Amino acid sequence: MLASEIARRYEEDMSKDLIWYLKNFILHPSTTYGFSNAQITLGGININEVDPTSFASIKTDSLYMIGEILDIDGASGGYNLHFAWASAYLAALDIFKKIRGKIDEK
Repeated sequence: MLASEIARRYEEDMSKDLIWYLKNFILHPSTTYGFSNAQITLGGININEVDPTSFASIKTDSLYMIGEILDIDGASGGYNLHFAWASAYLAALDIFKKIRGKIDEK
């Protein structure tokens, strides 16, 4: 369907090459599936409430907040996924260090 629309536009005006049409192709959505089906929403816990090196809560001991629960918005294309994984990794490292410290104390 997408390819046929690009081909249709290209055939209507062949003044530019096909690569130009591919790079400049714009879709105009006519509707959405609503908020309940949204892939990206805004809001979350203020980033100032977590330690940025471990994502541990500044207010509550042993509480970690990672990924999309935080008020961080990234561009589409994997940036939000990368942040979710990276913040989870840093939180896991901090938890591991705390557990390791308790084991070493015994």
